[in-house]
Amino acid sequence: MFDVEKSVSTIIDRMKKLRESKKKSQLELSLASGVSQTMISQIESRQRIPTLVTFLKLCDALDVAPELLLGNVSKDDERHKDKQKILNNLEEVISFIEEL
Repeated sequence: MFDVEKSVSTIIDRMKKLRESKKKSQLELSLASGVSQTMISQIESRQRIPTLVTFLKLCDALDVAPELLLGNVSKDDERHKDKQKILNNLEEVISFIEEL
């Protein structure tokens, strides 16, 4: 099942990391996007979820296509599940070998 909260959190993390990698403060992003610094702070601290319009303004100010921040969120979850399955299987194999 698609985990909405985790997906939103992943998107916000990506946006914050992008802002930091571009060495922009929240104030600079606010001035470039027209979104208040308070709102940006609340979004980055998970107190608020941005509306679509706010998200698009922030993407524009960060000079990034929205789909790059949205991309493969559900696949990230699937990759984690696949890794966990592999680890579980490996543990079973090791247990089996130890019993021999």
